[in-house]
Amino acid sequence: MKKENTPILFFVIFITLTASSCKKNTVNSAIIDPPPVTHGVSPDSFSSLTSDSSTNTYFLYNVPVTNKYIAERGWEGVSTIGIKDSVLYAAWYCGKKGEEIGNYITISKSMDWGKTWINNDVIIASQNDFDRQIDPSLWNDKFGNLHISWTSISGGWDGGKRGMWNMMIKQENNHTVMTKPVRMFSGEMSVKPTPIGPDSSTMIFPAFGPSLLTNTWNGYPATPTPRDLDGPILYRSTYLGDKSAVYSFYSKIPVDLTKRDYDEEMVVANNDTAYTALSREKDGIYISYSQDKGLTWTSPVSFTGVKPMPASRFYFGKLKSGNILLVGDHSTWRNNLTAFISKDNGKTWPYKLVLDTDTQYGAAYPDVTQDKNGKIYIIYEQGRIKVGRIILAKFSENDVLTKNQSAIEKNMIYHF
Repeated sequence: MKKENTPILFFVIFITLTASSCKKNTVNSAIIDPPPVTHGVSPDSFSSLTSDSSTNTYFLYNVPVTNKYIAERGWEGVSTIGIKDSVLYAAWYCGKKGEEIGNYITISKSMDWGKTWINNDVIIASQNDFDRQIDPSLWNDKFGNLHISWTSISGGWDGGKRGMWNMMIKQENNHTVMTKPVRMFSGEMSVKPTPIGPDSSTMIFPAFGPSLLTNTWNGYPATPTPRDLDGPILYRSTYLGDKSAVYSFYSKIPVDLTKRDYDEEMVVANNDTAYTALSREKDGIYISYSQDKGLTWTSPVSFTGVKPMPASRFYFGKLKSGNILLVGDHSTWRNNLTAFISKDNGKTWPYKLVLDTDTQYGAAYPDVTQDKNGKIYIIYEQGRIKVGRIILAKFSENDVLTKNQSAIEKNMIYHF
């Protein structure tokens, strides 16, 4: 290289580095996830799956109570609920003693809107005792398909490498059938995605990487969470038709890493451009705002709209009416589960309905769905280790607005 060109080279390098440092989003999405992949999922490819090598799982159907996954069960929680063709589905994950290697997912179904349940209809378990299948989430896409997503993990925690997987689920001749699992993205997700736009053509998926910087998790071998995955991450899916979707990195919500717990954030689109996110941190619930469709976010601050609320998963989403529903523990502990409604995009929460006041086992980790008539279905847990209860509560939006406590219908889905 000629000597007289050296100053020009230095100038080009300087300009390049300066431009890079001025980008709004400094997260390297290539590190978080591989390039977007179009997954072809044909609606007619449903079957009674027996195994899946990608997630290292196998599937059991109509599991008898003598099976080890039921007989040795001593922990269950993180439940979710969804609807497809007038069938209610509930799913949660289980273990012998707690959050441990060998965790697996169980799916129940109800043909009479939650009055009675067929439990352990399908169990998704690892092909070895070292892996974990956790955090199921049931959600509907714009075409009405019901999906079940979950996190597949190698060991205690693999840094989010194996990541989130997804398949569609429905009934054929009273049998549960599913599509082959496809990988969505890296990290962990235990909540429902947020539909965006008038026809829900885009979904925002709130994921996160646990704040783990050591080589152990709960005493098991683990991989530290990569820095670019450490914190609340938002992914996006864009549907190309009823047979395929593209999943890709979207943005990251800034967070004080010293306050992080399991973020379990949820997002609501207030209008076409303004979004709100709530997240769980060590000392309670925090709130963030975006004015550019979720691309950039304000730093989270303590959520004061409803106080107190403990560091526990909540539900935050829009009802069919357009009002916002918040369900969480109105307490300093995981009890006094309460549904709140806001009619002004979350500025105030004047309407509430207390769902469960149990002080012995608590009531926590709610998830929500609505039927076509607007009926609200809330699933939640009690006493993960002591009694392992999974409970369904049903009511209408008007019941919350009028504080109609007597209108709440409850059904026990499952317990030890």
